[in-house]
Amino acid sequence: LPSWSSVVAALAFVAPALNTLLAAVEHSSYDALARRAHRILDEEKLTSAYGEGLVRQISYGERGRGLFQERVDDLLPEMLLW
Repeated sequence: LPSWSSVVAALAFVAPALNTLLAAVEHSSYDALARRAHRILDEEKLTSAYGEGLVRQISYGERGRGLFQERVDDLLPEMLLW
């Protein structure tokens, strides 16, 4: 990704979208898929807390909020198509 604000925006938007997808297959009748989805979702709890902290950190200053907002503006339309 081209910048740190892009990474933070991706963590804030892409990770929850992928978690929704994984939650949908967590109870799959295909056992290998269900186990893997469950494992990823368990690990994702730490990643989401980390991502939330990064959003707070980058949004603390006015410049960071502006950069983050630009990335959100770029990313949100794509995420809404998911």
